[in-house]
Amino acid sequence: MVIYYAIFIISFLLCIFDFIKESSVKLSVYILFTTVVTLIAGLRTVGIDNDSEAYQQIFITSDNLSFYQIFIGDYWENTERGYYLLNKLIFSLGGNIYTLLLVVSVLTGFLNYSIIYKISPYPFLSLLFYLSFFYLYRDFTQIRYAVCCAIVFYAIFYYVKKKYFLFSILFIISFLFHNTSYILILILPICFYFKNKFVYFFLPLLGLSGLFYNFLPLLLSQGEGMQYLQIYLEEDGSAGLMIPFIGSLIIIIYIFNEKKLLAIKHDFNWYELFFKLFAISVTLNFLFFQVSIFQRFSYLFFQFGILLLPMMLRDLRIGKFKIYYNLLYFTFAIFFLYYGIKMINPNLVRPYF
Repeated sequence: MVIYYAIFIISFLLCIFDFIKESSVKLSVYILFTTVVTLIAGLRTVGIDNDSEAYQQIFITSDNLSFYQIFIGDYWENTERGYYLLNKLIFSLGGNIYTLLLVVSVLTGFLNYSIIYKISPYPFLSLLFYLSFFYLYRDFTQIRYAVCCAIVFYAIFYYVKKKYFLFSILFIISFLFHNTSYILILILPICFYFKNKFVYFFLPLLGLSGLFYNFLPLLLSQGEGMQYLQIYLEEDGSAGLMIPFIGSLIIIIYIFNEKKLLAIKHDFNWYELFFKLFAISVTLNFLFFQVSIFQRFSYLFFQFGILLLPMMLRDLRIGKFKIYYNLLYFTFAIFFLYYGIKMINPNLVRPYF
């Protein structure tokens, strides 16, 4: 398990580069490190993570289907067409399951790490945040979901820049890899019509009801279309409280400083949408605390905290308060290191070598 500890510790130490002004050095180190962590995920053997054996089976069955069958959905497996088509393409070109894992890892890594460096003022803190919460959970395990979330990152990037055609294309591609992104159809109109920050402050408080009531039986009662969720009723779906805890802290920092943050002129107003999506992620985490399958919706939006937090720390790190936000930066970095190391668990990943 040493390699996993090394990833998180090195990522923590590299945060010093957030304060180095030489951009070429910073970019070189960033590219080198993100390439390494991408290859570590992409070159793993089947069985290290929980889901790779299932993905190997999907890859093998793709040989029995034509491109046309996959395109029209003429198969029994509950696998999205985009991901199945990628399997079929790699199989047809002579690749194997390890080729697939590498391609998916490179695609996921490129999308995530490039958007982080493009937007985050502290890319190494964002990187540590990402690795701690998502690397082992998504990049190593739920690879269809990982690609979907990475594409959503870029889709929202173009949505904020009002390039709606590119947003639409990426949104369609995202749910071809995993149907989680369908929730954008519901969430983006909410973000558009409800603009008051206090709506998003109180939403997580309403979501607290999920700590005491399991909403899955209610969903199951809504008709036959929901019966496929029955298997999750018997699972231990309890989520940890760490995400809503750290999420609530970031929300509070934003609420108390919103006026100051929005007064700072940027090329695009990232703050409002990122904050709304992040607050909704905390709400969903609370609301479906007892339903494991719905945590994926929470994580889809929680990833925007990777960009929101460094943006806030950069813009608030001025004047007499600079030293306090330097300490806050360091405190978050320590926490992310702790959380990442805590994620190293044989129930999630096995020894790499």
